[in-house]
Amino acid sequence: MLKVAYLIEADPYTHLGVIKKVCSQIEGLVHQGAYVKVFCISPKKAINSDTFEYFNAFDTKVENGFISQVKRYINRILSFKVAYERINDYCPDVIYLREGVYYPGLSKIIKKYPTVLEVNHVLGNIEKSKSPMLSYFFHYLRGLTFKHIDAVVAISNEVQRSLNPTLKSTVISNGLSAIYHHSTNSNISNNSDIKIIMVGSPGQPWQGFDELINFAKSCVLSYPRFKFYIAGPAKSELGSIPHNVNLLGFLDKKDLDGVLMTANIGIGTLAGYRKGINEVSSLKHRAYGEYGIPFITSVYDTDFSGLAGVLSLENKESSLINNREDVINFIEEYHNKRILKLDLLKITEKEKSESRYLLLKSVAKFGKS
Repeated sequence: MLKVAYLIEADPYTHLGVIKKVCSQIEGLVHQGAYVKVFCISPKKAINSDTFEYFNAFDTKVENGFISQVKRYINRILSFKVAYERINDYCPDVIYLREGVYYPGLSKIIKKYPTVLEVNHVLGNIEKSKSPMLSYFFHYLRGLTFKHIDAVVAISNEVQRSLNPTLKSTVISNGLSAIYHHSTNSNISNNSDIKIIMVGSPGQPWQGFDELINFAKSCVLSYPRFKFYIAGPAKSELGSIPHNVNLLGFLDKKDLDGVLMTANIGIGTLAGYRKGINEVSSLKHRAYGEYGIPFITSVYDTDFSGLAGVLSLENKESSLINNREDVINFIEEYHNKRILKLDLLKITEKEKSESRYLLLKSVAKFGKS
């Protein structure tokens, strides 16, 4: 049996999409015949389970401020000292490492065990989003990680193209965790209001919440049935809010599932141009897909673009406003429909798990490169 150590850094209380994705990947790998244990460096203390073991030296806030980032970095270093011992006790055949910021000690473990790195972002764009000094520092740290990696999983074609071509890499986009599909649902088809939901995280301007708010303002008088809901960011980062927009704040899994279950239309990534992103494998798109919710995005999605029930706009500023007629026609046509279940079954994590398993098995077999 292939023994996999899944090494990540995540906050189990706020990074719910990431934790959900990891659980889905584990389920897929176990289905293929692997044994998987997660070693998670966490900014907050958490309760261990049979599958997840958390490591936390002290609690820190998940914020973008300099002091908060420094504290998180120190927590990574101190926490990994214990995690290193536990991974050695576990003695895996291969490590699956979710890309994050390099920290001292990480190279020690990935030099010792065959390692597959999952890359979720176009690398050059991460560097461009920082100051010149931080860009150089990030480039240096990234090199320390990639120096000892045996293979890479890129979550999109665009991410793969940004990698060093000498690296062994494959594209495995994020899969759907499950399908809670209702082709007919009284909450959907008989609701007089059309519920339009956008899910995301705070502090990420490329999500484009402001683009949705501007579009909502243009619908106040002409389309009173359109009711917009935003889950994730706080009001302080969104500015003036029209009365047809409801801010839900941060939602736990149960509350978010309740909102998605009755949503008519989803709104995906709208401002990828702010970060130079042209292709995504967005977790929010997959959250909509799990419920079959038709959605609108301005960034090409590796799995969804081209499917009936997905409207792809140009990746430019004000794409909703500039394509207002197409957007409104889409909402009115699809608000009581669902994406075809047959299309969704092809992009579940279960369908993708074989490729991930075979790559891990191959890397484990041939050992360190």
